[in-house]
Amino acid sequence: SGSLARPLHQLGRGAARVAEGDFDARVESDAAGELGDLIASFNTMVDQLRKTTVSKDYLRDIVDSMHEALIVFDADGAVIRTNRAARTLLGERVETADVLRFLGKSVAELEELLGAGKSASWDVGCAAVGRDLQVSCAPTGRGGLVMVLQDVTRIRQAERALRLQAKRLEESNRELEEFAYVASHDLQEPLRKITAFGDRLEAKCAEGLGETGRDYLARMRGAAGRMQTLISDLLNFSRVTTRARPFEPVDLNEVVRGVVGDLEVRIAELGAELRIDKLPTIDAESLQMRQLFQNLIGNALKFHRPDVRPVVSVAAEELTHTEGARVRLTVADNGIGFDQKYVEKIFGVFQRLHGRSEYEGSGIGLAICQKIVRRHGGTITAHSKEGEGATFIIDLPRHQVSRQTTEDAA
Repeated sequence: SGSLARPLHQLGRGAARVAEGDFDARVESDAAGELGDLIASFNTMVDQLRKTTVSKDYLRDIVDSMHEALIVFDADGAVIRTNRAARTLLGERVETADVLRFLGKSVAELEELLGAGKSASWDVGCAAVGRDLQVSCAPTGRGGLVMVLQDVTRIRQAERALRLQAKRLEESNRELEEFAYVASHDLQEPLRKITAFGDRLEAKCAEGLGETGRDYLARMRGAAGRMQTLISDLLNFSRVTTRARPFEPVDLNEVVRGVVGDLEVRIAELGAELRIDKLPTIDAESLQMRQLFQNLIGNALKFHRPDVRPVVSVAAEELTHTEGARVRLTVADNGIGFDQKYVEKIFGVFQRLHGRSEYEGSGIGLAICQKIVRRHGGTITAHSKEGEGATFIIDLPRHQVSRQTTEDAA
């Protein structure tokens, strides 16, 4: 009938427009009944097709805007999709053979990647384009494979330059340490002679020297003694790496007990109070741990406030927020402290915040501490305020990746 012909004709024209890719071809009709339901369903289908097509176009635009080349293989290893970057790199019509030839891979290797169903990545140097590429693959979920080629030339160049620089720095540090050790060792003999002849001069000719001569002799011997201390400390500094031993489990409780025993006389003289918490066992070099605590506790006693009983606390805690098991050790005192702005300076070689007349020492003890801590893969810093004591904080790994000694490249 005429009432059906018009809606059917409209529906036919709408279907034809959809077939040609026109997804705005909605049918406007007031037909009722089953025909009305059919037209409504047709319009719903057109709306869904339009949304799907827009989404696909949007997704295609995003993929084409990528700087990385993207190639999609089906389960049989055929290339079914590429983006603009891939076509620029491999040609407008990308075939599987083009990809394999470019990457230096065989058909069997591609089949292995497809069959594995796992993600994989590797680097490939492409002489044809003079680039280093990182190839990353991931399964599609339908037996296929998505491959992304990322240009990592600058990253790899930077990494190679960094490794070369680190190697040169390590060699330079090793040469400097060897020089410091040899030079310090060779300087000791003439110093011993200066000291020995000074002793003889005082013993045999003291009366003939007069007061001025004896003063000069005392100054000479004092300077030689200070030089001997500096050389000895410099040797200790270089030995942190030149005479390092393998790491092994070290009970820090035993280490600190030994240090307290060594400092027993000084502790008694000052009436100092030591508060030692339970300490962990870590992978370390025992002698260097002893040297570390000897320097830190010794400094805490040395830099005490006049007329104030020294109190030194040694504590430890687990660091749970870091990658890998690490421990934090603290050595705190109630001594003279220092201005926090000097916290970097105090770890320098031969750096002092006070004159020799106030406090003895060469100013290398904390530099040795820092070198020991760095060799063990840790960090050391301090918090202080003048007149309110200082707290030294050492973070160390509980377990070393390798028990073999490693040289400090810092």
